[in-house]
Amino acid sequence: MRTRQALIVGCMPLSLVAFVVASSPLGCASDDAVDAPRETPDSGMTNQQDADSTPQDSGIAEDATAETGPLEDGGPPCNDAGWCRYPLPGSPAPNLKAVYSISPTRAVATGETCVIQGNQYLCTTSLLLWDGTAWTTAARGLERLTGIWGSDADHFWIVNELRRTLYRVTFAGNAPSFVAEPLPEDLSTCGDARIALSGHGEDVWVAAYCYNSDQTTRGMLYRRSVAAGQATWSTVWSAGATSELQAALGGLMVTPSGDVWATGWKIHAAMGTWGARYLIPGTMNTFVLHLANGSDTPEERELDPSLATCAQSIWTSGDGKLLVGGVCDGGYKDYTNYPTLARFDGTSWTALYETPMGQWGAIGSSFPLLWGFADNEVYAVGSWATAWNGTALQPVNLAIHGAPVANRVAGVHGSSSKDVWMVGQGFAMHRAQ
Repeated sequence: MRTRQALIVGCMPLSLVAFVVASSPLGCASDDAVDAPRETPDSGMTNQQDADSTPQDSGIAEDATAETGPLEDGGPPCNDAGWCRYPLPGSPAPNLKAVYSISPTRAVATGETCVIQGNQYLCTTSLLLWDGTAWTTAARGLERLTGIWGSDADHFWIVNELRRTLYRVTFAGNAPSFVAEPLPEDLSTCGDARIALSGHGEDVWVAAYCYNSDQTTRGMLYRRSVAAGQATWSTVWSAGATSELQAALGGLMVTPSGDVWATGWKIHAAMGTWGARYLIPGTMNTFVLHLANGSDTPEERELDPSLATCAQSIWTSGDGKLLVGGVCDGGYKDYTNYPTLARFDGTSWTALYETPMGQWGAIGSSFPLLWGFADNEVYAVGSWATAWNGTALQPVNLAIHGAPVANRVAGVHGSSSKDVWMVGQGFAMHRAQ
């Protein structure tokens, strides 16, 4: 197990669920917003801070009271299934990328707002806070926040993929403060990276998919621990980045008992005569990593080869039963139908949903995000929202007054079956029953 040490540092001035590429980090929020300045690549983070300290100047606009989404008279509109739509602050409303709920009175979300100014498409990312009654803009001036994990109501971890940075966000009431530290050094060499985040207490885990400039990809699993105010990253698992084998980790979940589950894929590749690397159809192997609490070596399990998919999410009830979801862009398989959601019942794998394959990849529905509370209550979202009830996959009715949610569901999370959020472009749906 390789390790390196990273000092926990104060957040210097800085200019999303996964799997999105942000536009320009320049701000375009409302007139009363204060945009954080951009961070130059060589700025460095030099002000050492203790793990639980608050930086003197985060460089991020922290404004917990600037905007609050207004409610209709009598409360939010709801449907017969118990889903209620809460307004979001700002005009236009932000495109929510991820959500994490600690309790019915505490949740956070990341959102991106973009506008056209002249010949430029300008975007800024914000952090939103739910206090049990309304969503509020807590901070602006961020960029490409893609992963959220919370250890308690006042402490959250957020990943900035673009800067390869991990933020520890601490709330004092509704006001956030940020402490930043670099992610593992291996990620700094990636041409591009997709990063998933989870944890248990102060034990933070990162699963990553790294695309390199030489057209190779690799998957990595890292663990972060803290001793005497100093953070140490350890490489628990790594594969790929060779001329013949590409690999990635796309999904990560740490259970309440401390077991770590991750999912990803491996595929064989070859160099074409035109000088570009290509992936060989039919050679994909989708796998699951399981690291039992207290163990140092993860166990690797393969899915049924006929169910191979670019796995981007995983969920488990902790009893060995698993759901894996995702989708590939194209060229990875030679099957007619493409499984985008699969289940392991403890003995064998079964496809819960398949989507047709076209010339350029999967056509139709994909489910890159999963969250649940029991083996018979798991939400799978992406192209649309579904729920696994233990025996069948059922659509989730998000329509309000007969008007369905027209956009993809970009995030799902909840603290219990009576506190579930689904978010996306300009909407936040909550179920409390």
